[in-house]
Amino acid sequence: MEFLKCLGLPIWATLGIAASFFGVAVLLYWILLTIFRLIFRRDGFWAELIQSIRISVLFLILEIAAFAAVALIEPTFEEGLNHVLRVILIATMGWILTAIVRAWHRNFVCRYEKQDAIEQEDRSMVTQLLFLYRLLVFIIVAVTFAAILLTFPSIKTIGIGILSSAGIAGIALGIAARPMLLNLLSGFQIAMTKTIKIGDAVYIEGELAQIESINLTHVIAKTWDFRRLVLPISYFIDKPFQNWDVKDSELIGTSSFFVDHSASLKMLRKKTEEWVKAHPSWNQKSWGLNVTNVTEKGMEVRISATGNTATQASNVVGSVREQLIEYLQTHHRAALPHIHIHQTEERP
Repeated sequence: MEFLKCLGLPIWATLGIAASFFGVAVLLYWILLTIFRLIFRRDGFWAELIQSIRISVLFLILEIAAFAAVALIEPTFEEGLNHVLRVILIATMGWILTAIVRAWHRNFVCRYEKQDAIEQEDRSMVTQLLFLYRLLVFIIVAVTFAAILLTFPSIKTIGIGILSSAGIAGIALGIAARPMLLNLLSGFQIAMTKTIKIGDAVYIEGELAQIESINLTHVIAKTWDFRRLVLPISYFIDKPFQNWDVKDSELIGTSSFFVDHSASLKMLRKKTEEWVKAHPSWNQKSWGLNVTNVTEKGMEVRISATGNTATQASNVVGSVREQLIEYLQTHHRAALPHIHIHQTEERP
């Protein structure tokens, strides 16, 4: 480059040489992209990776060509343009690293997106990798931003001054950032201990909900009526809550209704067994029908049945309860609860 400067080429020749650098860079990019696409066209991860980083790599190659082109101009402008290119180069490297992490994460979880049900261990792994992915992206963005700031001499001087009084600054920063750090550490603890996972059925704040997403600082849970509960992630460390899927998702669903004292329990159990075993959501493990309470108005009967998930167990017992009530209405109306009125004969 110094040799070209010494030649004293006219401005149009200098611009032509600079443009040729960009042309060579684009040609090299398309050659490399074509070669890698041919090599990895059948590999899911590498194909996803190439697709994710192709634009950012093009920017990187063009920036390298720009460094070479800037070296041809006068030193008066060279320093300022080199600084701008360094900032763009650092940002591009952060972009590439983020794209690599995203491709790795997408390659792992994409196969679960179209599945109706995910195994317990798989959901734990998806939750852990999702937290790790977001943490890595956060770290990459923070480090990239810090590296860009350090390219400015004035900010570097300020940074040295701050480091000299790091004791007081560290204490103040720790107090100010305590909620964020607490949530980050809580998220890491949850990811490692698996107390909650994406898709878990939980009972929190008096609501039955399903964990929809776990972020770095908060958790979003979807209730049965599609409302969203947004809770700080430290909530699941500090407060007790019910997790119906902490070990496995199998649950016993229950449903109760009232019948008259004259109702035949033998008949009710026979029909319950018949309809439970015919229901597609029953996991063929256990079922039952028991009298849980007796009052002067009738008997309270409880149906129970197991399902692989809370929704399936609830569907089984809800369907059987409806069929039992409809059956009693059609064939045994006297077995339904009703008020008995006893008249006493008046004496003259």
